[in-house]
Amino acid sequence: MQTQPCAAIVECSSNGLFYIPEARRRGLQPLVIYPPLPESSGFSSLRAHAREVLDEDVIVIDAPEDMNELLEMLKPYSIACVLAGSEFGVIMADQLARRLGLPGNDPATSSCRLEKPAMQASLVKAGIRAIRSHLVSSLEEALAFWKELDVSRVVLKPSASSGTQGVHFCSSKEEVEQYLTELLSERDLFGRENLSVLMQEYINGTEYIVNTVSHGGIHRVTDIWMYHKVPIGSEGNAYDYARLITRLDARHRDLVTYAYKALDAMGYEYGPSHGEYMIDEKGPVLIEAGARPMGGGFSMDLLDACVGAII
Repeated sequence: MQTQPCAAIVECSSNGLFYIPEARRRGLQPLVIYPPLPESSGFSSLRAHAREVLDEDVIVIDAPEDMNELLEMLKPYSIACVLAGSEFGVIMADQLARRLGLPGNDPATSSCRLEKPAMQASLVKAGIRAIRSHLVSSLEEALAFWKELDVSRVVLKPSASSGTQGVHFCSSKEEVEQYLTELLSERDLFGRENLSVLMQEYINGTEYIVNTVSHGGIHRVTDIWMYHKVPIGSEGNAYDYARLITRLDARHRDLVTYAYKALDAMGYEYGPSHGEYMIDEKGPVLIEAGARPMGGGFSMDLLDACVGAII
């Protein structure tokens, strides 16, 4: 058995690559695990790039479908912690940490940290503000829910996606029909057919990113960003800039309080969260959250310069 303890990083892609130097800084050997990836998954190119930039001394394991087989492959290593390096690693990271007896989030609630409908349902169950949402699989269902919402604009999106992938803003029956048909003919982030699409009321407000880290169910904010976006019609918004919030006002304090309640509702106990929230005249509300580090192409040097090293 390798005596140096290892940090197991499941699906080490995008900013999940930052875990590698941080693991070394703490005396841990980086061990990257790549789960089985469907050919149609949108993660293919992202993973290929990540594998190209990995250092030669990083241990890389291509995981089999069977968790028991993976555990056998990991027996030669002393695993100190398990981290999800992207959305695609969340489920396996939860399961692996539980099987190894290490700190991690409950696999029974993984969907609440991964699937957008489950996220909103967890907020409703916890009694905190959620976006009115419904899964629709036909135009008739979509139009009926739009009538129930009694709003002039709705949002259509896949149940599982990353960034603004597949997000459409609709202000007419024709737009709903067009984009619903498109989404139902596509596959989601994990290569699965979109058998239904998430339809939501449109929230008009200011978008914020709240990044946190949790330990034993206690949450701490690491950084908050305000996003400014430029509308591009039914295709949603294009990112214009992100501004780091360095001084909290009353709205931001309310946002943090709400975010902590949302994290509790979604079952965050350990690790990072990258949450997207909107503040409108009613206050803050969760758009979606990911149980992984913030992506977006920010470099580690830039983040350290902006927010300082997080110890």
